[in-house]
Amino acid sequence: MSDLFDRLQNELDDRNEDSGITPMDLLDLPDELRRLMRKMLRSRTMKKREIVDYIATWDKPDQISGKDLDNSIAQLVDQGWLIKIGEGDSLGYRVNLRKKKGSTLSSSIWGALDAKLTKKDND
Repeated sequence: MSDLFDRLQNELDDRNEDSGITPMDLLDLPDELRRLMRKMLRSRTMKKREIVDYIATWDKPDQISGKDLDNSIAQLVDQGWLIKIGEGDSLGYRVNLRKKKGSTLSSSIWGALDAKLTKKDND
């Protein structure tokens, strides 16, 4: 029975590992989207209006037009880069960062010390 629970836990861990992005994933994006995502990483959450205003500050050849921007943002949402927040005038997006795994170092250190102390007491 514990085998079943172990397999389920491993599958859940794998799913949690795949959700979100890491900063290294930015290298896979086209230049314009990478630039936008870097800005969003600094802001964490941006309203759609703020994104449009930010892109308007770029040089003309680098700017993303309205329809292309909508398509690009929709792709980023579909691919798990961004999370859509709100609707209408309050529509915004949040970067979907992958959670860091907790360190197992402290538990392994205490486990090793406990094992040594137990062994020493038994000797």
